Amino acid sequence: MDRLAAAVALPREPETPVAIPDAGDTVPTGPELDKLVLDVVAACADLADVRASLNLVAAQHRFMATVLTTLARSDAHVECPVCLDAIVPTAPVVITHCDHVFCEPCTAQIKTRGCSICQSPLTGADSTLSIARGNSQEPKVDKNGTKLAALTRYIHRVTGADPTAKLLLFCQFKRLFTLLRHAVVDLGVPAVSMAGGTVTTKRNALDRFRTNANVKVLLMSADESVSGLCVTEASHVVLVHPFVGVAESVARAMEMRGIARVVRAGQTREVTVARFVARGTVEEEVTRWRARAW
Repeated sequence: MDRLAAAVALPREPETPVAIPDAGDTVPTGPELDKLVLDVVAACADLADVRASLNLVAAQHRFMATVLTTLARSDAHVECPVCLDAIVPTAPVVITHCDHVFCEPCTAQIKTRGCSICQSPLTGADSTLSIARGNSQEPKVDKNGTKLAALTRYIHRVTGADPTAKLLLFCQFKRLFTLLRHAVVDLGVPAVSMAGGTVTTKRNALDRFRTNANVKVLLMSADESVSGLCVTEASHVVLVHPFVGVAESVARAMEMRGIARVVRAGQTREVTVARFVARGTVEEEVTRWRARAW
């Protein structure tokens, strides 16, 4: 330890001095010095701006990474700020350069009007980024139950065979209606619902079904089947279950009311009516009895 201390205390060879060039008469003075100082200050300001820009880009990168991670989740709930509809996990989305997410059908609207959130113009070719999310050829819907699995397979088959086909799904029970809506979302088929909400919300949903070629399914409950409502844009009516009423005539009238939304004056396509019945349940017994009675 003493030797170590002594070694530390030994004088060291002086380092080679750095040669400083003799500026001589070239050292700026007066106005030249002032200009040099201003140039240095401007350069420092530019560096500060660059650093701020880099910090902004880094923050945008972190935010975009969070958005992409969220979109990759199968249970992610993402709502389009234009149509206010939930974007299904398998549907493509559009992300703007201002980091806002929209559903693909609303892209044309935001490109002409600008971002609906921050009003940022979206005219450049690189102002939006379309992201396609995974969608299997055959949807995995068994988690929703046998009937809902069959319903979603039917929707998948109809829309796959005819890209222009639209379906009206008619249901009586609210609980089943909610499950059906979630199953359609899982399937990745754009759909609108007329259950609940305000009159304006229902009108907007119906308008989207009528005018938007990408919206394939309209979900309607017996309570929302307004007499005289025309939905001739659909060519398939799906009765999700046998309807029930205080009398058999009432149950039949409710089913016919749903069919009559599509089969009416102005319909130009052949209409297919599909009934779904759970095998081995009371639905099968009711359907068999009605087949004999009708």
